[in-house]
Amino acid sequence: AAYVSGINFPEIIINDLFGNEFLSYHYQTNKKIRFFGLDVLWFVFSKERFSFRPSWFKFFGKDIFYQDGSFKDPLPMIMGFISGVLKYLNPQFRKSKLE
Repeated sequence: AAYVSGINFPEIIINDLFGNEFLSYHYQTNKKIRFFGLDVLWFVFSKERFSFRPSWFKFFGKDIFYQDGSFKDPLPMIMGFISGVLKYLNPQFRKSKLE
């Protein structure tokens, strides 16, 4: 989310580590990042799925980015979606998050 908003934390850390000059960054607001696998599970289990704002159904836009891939390269996006859903459907994983 920070990167798509214009801040490159790895670059800042490396520059600090090696004593390089710090670059100037411009933070851009209103960027949205989605994790599609988890978003689908939220939609399935949420009672607010149709009334929630912003709408869950907005998938495309110049300020919407996906953590699990890009529609320009669909295979990682599909695998990210499948692995995300399978991970959150695993009862042991969910239990570990609730402890």
